[in-house]
Amino acid sequence: MIKGLPQLEIRDNIVCAGCQYEKSYQLPFEESMLNAKAPLELVHSDVFGKVKQSSIRGYRYLLMTFPDMFG
Repeated sequence: MIKGLPQLEIRDNIVCAGCQYEKSYQLPFEESMLNAKAPLELVHSDVFGKVKQSSIRGYRYLLMTFPDMFG
């Protein structure tokens, strides 16, 4: 074990939400009519949650951001 890390409770009888979402299927999105003309002009984001199993700090939502770096 690594010193300084908290002892985590391992629950092997729970299927986490991430595993469930990973196995789900979604149809592709329609092609966007927006085109960025400069880097960071277009930013995509998504909120993931509310999940049953919270993080170590108690969070139950995740904000994912995908900037358009190429313009």
